[in-house]
Amino acid sequence: MANIWSDDADVLIKRLDKDIVAKYKLSLSDILSNPEKFALQPNILNTISNMKEDADKSIAEMLDGMEEERKKLDDDASKCNAITSQLAQAISLEAKQSKIPLIKLDNFVRDESKDEVIYVKNASGDIMHLVERLVDASLLVADMTSTYNGNLIGEWLFSGSKNYVVRVSLDQNPALNIESSATEIDALLDAASDYIKSIKAGK
Repeated sequence: MANIWSDDADVLIKRLDKDIVAKYKLSLSDILSNPEKFALQPNILNTISNMKEDADKSIAEMLDGMEEERKKLDDDASKCNAITSQLAQAISLEAKQSKIPLIKLDNFVRDESKDEVIYVKNASGDIMHLVERLVDASLLVADMTSTYNGNLIGEWLFSGSKNYVVRVSLDQNPALNIESSATEIDALLDAASDYIKSIKAGK
């Protein structure tokens, strides 16, 4: 079974595995890539739960040593919040005037590889004009804005004959990579546990 996690998560998993393997004689990558293989091992669910706690503790220690990166991340997220607010107001107004549905959703089933993704770092006049053009050419606008530490990170899908996505760009940051990867790893460990539970329940 191929890896089902991102490149950033892969880097973090390899970093965590040094201690995980030494303590449990099992690796995160093995459990995440093939949980079925370990389903019959005694106390495997407790082992996975303990692995998750150890991984979360190690990640918290990593982030504690990244005060400068985390401060910059908070500053960048605050700027994104301001830009998102401006764009959200403009998109809402333009959609209302053009009678284009504006809906809030977390996901939209589509072939994302065909999306034209536009990253923006300001709400200049040219960007506002782009928003007007995109709304006018759309059948609907989907608001997929996310939140980071209370700050809005704007993302909108303009769906028409071609899909365009406008994202407010949050600067690359090592602390953000670790936080995102940690969330991904926790979700994968939960999924592995649930899968093993389903196997045990079926036997």
